[in-house]
Amino acid sequence: MFQIDCHNLSKSFGLTPIFRNFTYKFDQGSYGIAGANGSGKSTLIKILSGFLTPTSGNISFIHGDKTVEIEDLYRHVSIAAPYVEMYPDLTVSESISYQSKFKSWYADLNNKSVLELSGLALAKERPVKFLSSGMRQRLKLTLCLLSNTNVIILDEPTTNLDVNAQNWFADLFKTYGKNRLSLIASNEIFDLDLCEKRLLMQDFK
Repeated sequence: MFQIDCHNLSKSFGLTPIFRNFTYKFDQGSYGIAGANGSGKSTLIKILSGFLTPTSGNISFIHGDKTVEIEDLYRHVSIAAPYVEMYPDLTVSESISYQSKFKSWYADLNNKSVLELSGLALAKERPVKFLSSGMRQRLKLTLCLLSNTNVIILDEPTTNLDVNAQNWFADLFKTYGKNRLSLIASNEIFDLDLCEKRLLMQDFK
């Protein structure tokens, strides 16, 4: 089991406070993080994934009975977010192959089955820079959800997805998000309804 234990986290940019006194323990299960624009959803997600450090407070990452150091966090976390870019010159197939070199796939998946599950097989030789926004989002979500990590972090996952792709994402999340810690930051009811618990960022202003 993987836990993220937050105690009195606060984050400011300059003199502008984003959120204050965030205290919460995330453990196995799925969590929806909602809030108005500017409430700090993405900022919190970046802290939980190790992209940012809090201005004050403490955060601990715990795997089983051992504390995970921040420099090793990437081994345990997969993230899909608007600010996480893929290599634009790699094709879809090359992106999947590249990912597999530093993170193994979930269960008995391999590069071929990951490509099939992505729904992008017909575009496998197309460079990322020539994919539509929806196809790029599909690829990001595939690489995140199908990696063999303890934690899945998703920021606005259904952005740029049409209805069919949203349903594809929901099926993938329900199947491969099991027995892991999953965090979704979003204001979309569709996304939040996939989660077992919800947090409102307004509660930490």
